Amino acid sequence: VTIRTSLLPFASILALAAGIAPRATAQESESARQGKTAYVALEPIGFTMMPVEGLRAGYFVNQNFVVEGAYATGSATVLDFKADKTLFEVKAKYFFGNSFYVDGGFGHESWTVKESILAANAGFTSLQAAVASNGLTLHIGNQWQWAGFTLGCDWAGYYLAASSSASACPER
Repeated sequence: VTIRTSLLPFASILALAAGIAPRATAQESESARQGKTAYVALEPIGFTMMPVEGLRAGYFVNQNFVVEGAYATGSATVLDFKADKTLFEVKAKYFFGNSFYVDGGFGHESWTVKESILAANAGFTSLQAAVASNGLTLHIGNQWQWAGFTLGCDWAGYYLAASSSASACPER
């Protein structure tokens, strides 16, 4: 079981809408979702256990219910340690009012980790490992919607791994 929280998991710019035209009503995000059928969003920055960027696409069943797919990838290097992450998700998102949502679905995460080690008798050695898991996701967050711009945040998330695999091999 993995618990994920994040402060800014996605800031999205809609690729299918033309121009930013904020509405002046108290329910502007809910109003902006009305009449939309689909969107494609670029996620230039996001944070899980490392910085990621990605792409997501959604289909509006109605203004409060969206079926969404997402892809994100990221990489981090600290000294001789390097980690790469890839994430796929398919989920349903339901809005309660203006911008607050709960979403849940299926996710796939894969990690590749490589660490270089200087061993006294073996010389310079690297260890490479790969881990993958499939599981169920649940998030709460806010998504503010304007005519051509979306800003969103998963405030807290939960990932329940249903299956996983791991492999490791030393290199010289």
